[in-house]
Amino acid sequence: MTNKKIYVINGSPRKQWNTAQMCESFVKGAKDNGTEVEIIHLYDINFKGCRSCFSCKLKDGKNFA
Repeated sequence: MTNKKIYVINGSPRKQWNTAQMCESFVKGAKDNGTEVEIIHLYDINFKGCRSCFSCKLKDGKNFA
């Protein structure tokens, strides 16, 4: 059996509330069974999603899509 790593993604901004507690509980169970686990808190990541500006479709001011 190959070793796998599990990433638990917490999308809640509250790191101590219900969702985070469920994530921690899952992580504990997985670690107790020897699995490598990492929690990722999305609220900690400085990420700006698509703003629908269409600059991804422009090259030199012209549409290339």
